[in-house]
Amino acid sequence: MRTTLVPSVLQNVAQNLARRSTGDLRLFELRPVFLPDGGDDLPREVPHLVFALSGRRSPLGWAQSSEPVDFFDLKGVVEELMEQLRLDSVEYSPDQGESFLHPGKSCALTCNQVVLGLLGEVHPQILKEFEIEQPVYICDLDISAIADVAGKPVVFEELSRFPGVDRDSALLVDEEIEARRILDSARNARARDVEEVVLFDVYRGKGIPEGKKSIAIRVRYRRADKTLTDEEVAKSHSRIIKALENDLGAEIR
Repeated sequence: MRTTLVPSVLQNVAQNLARRSTGDLRLFELRPVFLPDGGDDLPREVPHLVFALSGRRSPLGWAQSSEPVDFFDLKGVVEELMEQLRLDSVEYSPDQGESFLHPGKSCALTCNQVVLGLLGEVHPQILKEFEIEQPVYICDLDISAIADVAGKPVVFEELSRFPGVDRDSALLVDEEIEARRILDSARNARARDVEEVVLFDVYRGKGIPEGKKSIAIRVRYRRADKTLTDEEVAKSHSRIIKALENDLGAEIR
């Protein structure tokens, strides 16, 4: 009775590479694992989904890039899956990795302090044990934990007939502040008529003090019943900027 599907998936990666079927792999396995429940009780049977990416980001072709996949390709797959499951409070915790993952390129996936899984680059020593000579990125998800926190059914909302208004702001923040904290602070500011908050640029270099970084956010405002005035948008945006200043010590550039 297996306690993890990771070795099985890595073995499949190794076999595909050894037989040279392709160096560009997208594999998954969905099966139960058996975890100790303490004492003399029988182990718990828990369904897990493990998937792995390796090789090039795009299929071979004259117009395709030959760049390899990386951690952010894996994270993108996870984000798309979480979006389809309507989980909007997902966080990535870099300090909760596992020994089979690269310590600098892995994290835990959590929602409301519940650990949903692990994702990251497989540790080079583990790859060596499986005789794999190229980077592999893997994600191990606890399906039961995900089912427990999955979102409510989708409810259709009528699209607004009125235009949205975008406001961009560049902010100076400490280097160690994560993107998640910036977005959370903006979204929790309770500003009116916010439709979307996006972090679209990060800059380090000339003109930026040591230990700092410049981040740019775009906030879209929209109402379903009318066109927003500049004054209304300015008031809401000011509330978000003030929240970033108070929560994170951000400075407007």
